[in-house]
Amino acid sequence: MKLNQWCNVVRWEKRTYPFIRTSEFLWQEGHTVHATKESADDMVMTAIGWYKKFYEEYAALAPYFGIKSSSERFAGADETYTVEMVMPNGKALQGATSHYLGENFTKAFNVSYLNDQSEKVLAKQTSWGISTRYIGGLVLTHGDDAGLVIPPKLAPTQVIILPICKKEEEYVGSDLSVAVNKIASALKAGGIRAKVDLNFQHTLGYRINEAELKGVPLRIEIGAKELANQMLTLVNRVTFDKSVYPIDDVLKGSQVALDQIQKQLLANALALRDKLTIEVDTYEKFVSAMEEKKVFARVLWCEQAECEATVKEATKATSRVLELEHMADKFGGKCFKCGKLANRKWLFAQSY
Repeated sequence: MKLNQWCNVVRWEKRTYPFIRTSEFLWQEGHTVHATKESADDMVMTAIGWYKKFYEEYAALAPYFGIKSSSERFAGADETYTVEMVMPNGKALQGATSHYLGENFTKAFNVSYLNDQSEKVLAKQTSWGISTRYIGGLVLTHGDDAGLVIPPKLAPTQVIILPICKKEEEYVGSDLSVAVNKIASALKAGGIRAKVDLNFQHTLGYRINEAELKGVPLRIEIGAKELANQMLTLVNRVTFDKSVYPIDDVLKGSQVALDQIQKQLLANALALRDKLTIEVDTYEKFVSAMEEKKVFARVLWCEQAECEATVKEATKATSRVLELEHMADKFGGKCFKCGKLANRKWLFAQSY
């Protein structure tokens, strides 16, 4: 049985933070019940795969994906898989989770089924979810001094068309208006979410700043000069670079530009993540790193809750994730804190 819902959650928060930690938030949550652990495990990994695809391909973010430690996993879960975003200030933001709940809840609520031998067997459960918190991560990661930066695949308006004209009376019925309508129609027919800004009550500078503030990925500027040359100007919201295209090639030019912007944002997020992730081999270096500035520290750790509690009390940092690609590691080294046997490297960081 598989159930999915979108709902609002209200919870008590001593200290709120817009989008990151709020008293009420919207989220998606899935709940499934399975006959076997194998089937449930497959669902858990499928869900984390959905979130990975969404973050990387749509939100253009570069989180770490992996499992939580025993002390950090969801209460009642046998295993928790997590999405951990690296924020520009070096803090961690949990972006989504997928849990294997095993029989912990089916035992409590007597959720069972009859197998082929007519035996009563406890079912296995999973749950997984993502909330509007991801918007906070998106704003913090991509935003700049000019305002929001929204990846093209998520932007409500992907292209804003700005006719360069001082008065509405001069625009209505002009050759410029005909060209602008043609451009807008071509973009929309090509599947691009385009909008024409005809708010001539404001100056061109105001309209440009407003589009940048709202994070519209691509801006098209066209006035009498451009029209005379049958050209238009495309402005990239991320780099603010300008390029000139023939009006007849506006669809192709916009598609190329939007694709470049989407890839550039992901590349920027990857670069930020890598810049704020360090390898640490001693506890002294770990403490020093956490004091100097917030970072993700990759360390050999014994995976004991008592050891993690000591680290947390001293530095406010906790284990955030064991990356999927490192789950099978067997280093046979020493824990960065207590010196006991440590086979795997975990990422530690302070979190929201």
